[in-house]
Amino acid sequence: MTKLVWIPILAMIFTTIYAPLTDALSTADFNEKFAAADAGRLENKIFWLLIAMPPLIILLRNPKLIFNASLPRSLIPLFLFLMLAGMSVLWAFDPAISFRRYTQQILLMATLIVPMFAAPRSYDFLQRVYLIFVVGAIFNLMFVLGGVQTISNKVLIGYQGYLSHKNVLGEFASFCLFFSLYEMTRDRKRKILGAAMLVLALFLLVKANSKTSLALAGVLPVLVMSLIVAGRIGRVSPATILFVILGSAVFACVLGSITIYDISEKIYGDRTFTARTELWDFVSDEIGKKRWFGWGFQSFWLVGPDGPSRTDGIGWIKNMPTAHNGYLDIMVTTGRFGLALFVPYIVLTLFAIGRIATKDVARAWLLMCLVLFIAITNFLESTWLEGQSFYWPLFVILTVDAALRARDISAPAPSARPARARPGRQPTSQSTPSSEISVTAGRSARVPAGRFTTTRRR
Repeated sequence: MTKLVWIPILAMIFTTIYAPLTDALSTADFNEKFAAADAGRLENKIFWLLIAMPPLIILLRNPKLIFNASLPRSLIPLFLFLMLAGMSVLWAFDPAISFRRYTQQILLMATLIVPMFAAPRSYDFLQRVYLIFVVGAIFNLMFVLGGVQTISNKVLIGYQGYLSHKNVLGEFASFCLFFSLYEMTRDRKRKILGAAMLVLALFLLVKANSKTSLALAGVLPVLVMSLIVAGRIGRVSPATILFVILGSAVFACVLGSITIYDISEKIYGDRTFTARTELWDFVSDEIGKKRWFGWGFQSFWLVGPDGPSRTDGIGWIKNMPTAHNGYLDIMVTTGRFGLALFVPYIVLTLFAIGRIATKDVARAWLLMCLVLFIAITNFLESTWLEGQSFYWPLFVILTVDAALRARDISAPAPSARPARARPGRQPTSQSTPSSEISVTAGRSARVPAGRFTTTRRR
């Protein structure tokens, strides 16, 4: 099963490099590309079926590989959410489209989760993912130097590389920056690569001109390290400190009558988060129509001319593919119950990373930076459960990696058990090497050679 470790890597190569590159070379507009990707190109379908079949076969033959008593608790909400999403096909606005999209989601989950559970614990998936981002950064540099930019209202607003938008390039560059800083804590060869990529990541980040990415890339590294240090000093989880800070900030905003519109004006210079608030108001009204279970898994946007987003939306909202808010999209498709399962998945992942911080500060720092970045950007973008981009596959890899490492840290160490002699018989001495004696004694300590002497009966 160790050969399966390449399957998540192939999935990341497909979503991070191949799919965006083919879209960049296409002449269709954004909505046409999104609809074509959603319907599924033939090569895409063949690719996902081929790489998903081996993990699915292994899981069907050995379901206890994942579903056993040692299943990390941070992943339980994810599996429960996927179960709810599958059931929502029954009441979806368009059951056929919802079932197809849910099947694609299950194939994606199988390609990512099963190989990671089957892989040796020493295998580092994140290092391979970083190399994919290195290749992607080089391609992006070529496109930036070629002058490829995002155009809004006939105005150039920033470079986008081979990706779909300047904001996507900013987020991509931020991921490269976090990975590169982490690599600079490793051995010499990895430090050299990390330093070179750090310069390239900063260049791409500036060229993208994404305000959100620039802000998060500057704040998160310092914030996360401060949380980890404070957690080690206070002997509490960094996640606990984070949620105390967030709760205090929300309480202060309520007392000061500070709204999201005020925050938008401070950050973007307008009170609408660049026209997102109008879209959010529309989605909130649609959530109110089916507030508990939603419209069905991914059965609200782009479900035909008679879909709810088309018939109820007005103006430019009719053509939107998402709500530009991942949490609202979860609520509009799976309702309040869906959000009540998905949010604990993120929260428990942060606490799992807190346990990793007790043993590996650098690894915990990288995981928390990436997880928080994706979680925060989903307040302004919609990337949850979107297998067409690299955000969601990367997030799943991060959370599974954190869950498995936290489980290994929390697992009790094997205790030494002295050998019991059979009644009426004396234990016989064996000429066992000293290293084997220490292993059979529970691996508590290595016995120095020559410490014990044995005799052999003739």
